[in-house]
Amino acid sequence: MIGIYEDSFEDFLRDHVGNALKITPSNIIMRCPWCEWDEGDKKHYHLHISTRGPIFNCVRAECNHSGMLSKLFKQLTGSARDLTKYVDKEVLKNSIEIKKDKSIDHLKLRKFITPPIHRKDFVEKIDYLKYRFHYSPVNIYDIHGLIVNPIEFFKLNNIEINEQLKKSIDFIQRGYVGFLTENHTSIVFRNINKNEKKYRFRRVALQPAVLLDYYKLQHDTEICRNSNTIVIAEGIFDIFDAHLFNYMGMTESAFAFYCSFSNRFSALLKSIAYFDNIYRPNVVILSDSNVKIEYYKRIRRFIKHLCNQVHIYYNISGGDFGDAYCSPAKIVI
Repeated sequence: MIGIYEDSFEDFLRDHVGNALKITPSNIIMRCPWCEWDEGDKKHYHLHISTRGPIFNCVRAECNHSGMLSKLFKQLTGSARDLTKYVDKEVLKNSIEIKKDKSIDHLKLRKFITPPIHRKDFVEKIDYLKYRFHYSPVNIYDIHGLIVNPIEFFKLNNIEINEQLKKSIDFIQRGYVGFLTENHTSIVFRNINKNEKKYRFRRVALQPAVLLDYYKLQHDTEICRNSNTIVIAEGIFDIFDAHLFNYMGMTESAFAFYCSFSNRFSALLKSIAYFDNIYRPNVVILSDSNVKIEYYKRIRRFIKHLCNQVHIYYNISGGDFGDAYCSPAKIVI
């Protein structure tokens, strides 16, 4: 047995991809039939089939095909095979139940291009980002999904600015930096005025989102790719700092760091299960200092079917994880 699959499933895959296959406790990793078919032998491939649920995902940024195994079967063989031929029904029944909205498979999400950042442009925004990264050696110009010129972003991608956005686009252009979410469904803008309290954030929807979208930081190592630990937080600079400064020693061991832009952690875990094939992960939550541990104990029962252990970290040296100095303290619930 390979997770929920019969041993015959490995034979089926090897018949179609040869030795370009690796089996881990969490995933079957193989050559992607969309983006890696003609690339020859490599050290590792990017298509992950979950061993806990019948779904797959290519983690290569320029590909990102995902869905139910029937979609993968059709790409490999030309027809959608009967899944029950390879799945142990009893094991699947005891595994996590993923109720997929059928509209996800039919939803064609666009991929957008972020305009290049020129060193002499938007000096105040660059200075703000340097401040938020505590003047560390992070290369701001290479941060994926970063948008400092919103108007140019809309022009570059031929996105029509609707009447509601027209009223505030100049305000956003002058005073906000944006982050494009992982599946390109929205931009979350952050006000660069550190003293602004009322209009700190703006979210602009780009296309329909069936599941909660998020921002993700991932370290591309063998350990990370096979890890079952994820780090999540509400704020984007929380995960940037935790990833950059390695406060918990997890930068090179966690699968990824996720920002939900909200405290909807149950919805975030469902999205991660669908898009990244991570089931029942060990979850590390980087908590804001004003959220009490009792809150997490209450929501634990709503997410217990989605994860294993839950570790809560607080920055006991003062404020949140995006602050200048962090001394994390762990609580297990």
